Amino acid sequence: MLLAAIDAFNAAIGVAKTPTWNAVNTALKAVMGTFAAAMGLNPAHAEEICVSGGFYVKGVAIKQKNVFGLFQGTTSGSFHCTGDVLNVDCLHEWTLSSNGTTFVMQRATKNAYKEFSGLPPERYWVTHQCIMDNGKDGTPQVLYLDLI
Repeated sequence: MLLAAIDAFNAAIGVAKTPTWNAVNTALKAVMGTFAAAMGLNPAHAEEICVSGGFYVKGVAIKQKNVFGLFQGTTSGSFHCTGDVLNVDCLHEWTLSSNGTTFVMQRATKNAYKEFSGLPPERYWVTHQCIMDNGKDGTPQVLYLDLI
């Protein structure tokens, strides 16, 4: 579809150039949006995804040691946690609280991701910590999310 829009733009003459350029521009933004969404879903490989589409990277954020985030799930009552994705040699320890005071230990994960589901809508606090074999554990981090 994009190639057809480009061919139409190249063949257009005079006032017909403007609407055909708008079609090319809209199609390009859709393609860029697809790549941006893929980059958002896989931050560790975002630069490679960007370059694979023929785009260039304007800037790269500084990679932080203990990146931690909470994200709404696709179904009601669910959310996802992302821990330190750059550190593959740690056990990820998670706790959950619905009042911000009493935290309940959750099953630890080897990868940096944890999913919670079947929860009623309210505010939840989650802690994350990398546990290392060498005793140099990561700093515990706390975030909260208003679940819908």
